[in-house]
Amino acid sequence: MLGYLERALAALAPTGLPGGTRMEILALLTGFAASYVSHELAQAQAGITDPERIAAHVEQL
Repeated sequence: MLGYLERALAALAPTGLPGGTRMEILALLTGFAASYVSHELAQAQAGITDPERIAAHVEQL
């Protein structure tokens, strides 16, 4: 995890943003990735296929 943090901060260094702002960007990206993976895992465990998920969304609209 520390390696990820160091590499990500180094990648954002050329932006010239303050360290706190770079940390916030990393927190947002990490949160997005964790949320996406959690959602995908929940769908897989529920046995919901993409066509079923799309059909459910269409019905709600």
